[in-house]
Amino acid sequence: MTFKDLIRLLKRRWKTAALVFAVVGLGFFGVSRWVEKPQYRARTRVMISTPPLIVTATQGTQFISVNQMEPKTWLSIIASRKISEDAQKLLAEKFRATNTGMEVKPEWFSNVSAVRDSESELVWIESTAATREIAAEVANAVARAAASHSELIAGVEIVKAKENATTNREDERRLLAAEEAEVA
Repeated sequence: MTFKDLIRLLKRRWKTAALVFAVVGLGFFGVSRWVEKPQYRARTRVMISTPPLIVTATQGTQFISVNQMEPKTWLSIIASRKISEDAQKLLAEKFRATNTGMEVKPEWFSNVSAVRDSESELVWIESTAATREIAAEVANAVARAAASHSELIAGVEIVKAKENATTNREDERRLLAAEEAEVA
């Protein structure tokens, strides 16, 4: 059968061909509408300004070691079970605070990924869910959990202790200067 024969056959049986095409098309559309559920994807960006520094110090020899975390490590940290659990807790707290009545489901966090932007220090956190609201809430909760974990790693307490020590040192200098001024 040549192409010309096919064209002649379709000209003679065009009603049958149109009916078959319509039935197959509508059937495919109907089945895909019924079986396939829409999936929404939400993305949020997190900036890794300077990957956290892990500082170790010993007082006796005044030794300080500074090790910078590899940015790729953040991808593993963001995708970790710890961050997922922290994000679930954050999202549950938010739902309770806003009285939405929604319950956090662990499966929402199974479709979370992190991808590093190759041209900058940004990490894209991406979530896929059945509704756009859930996808956005999950991505944002993971970003907040990663940020709080970053603060923990970076040692915010160490920074605060350093600021307190500097303030205390300045206060002592002022007191000493005031005492010396009274003596003189």
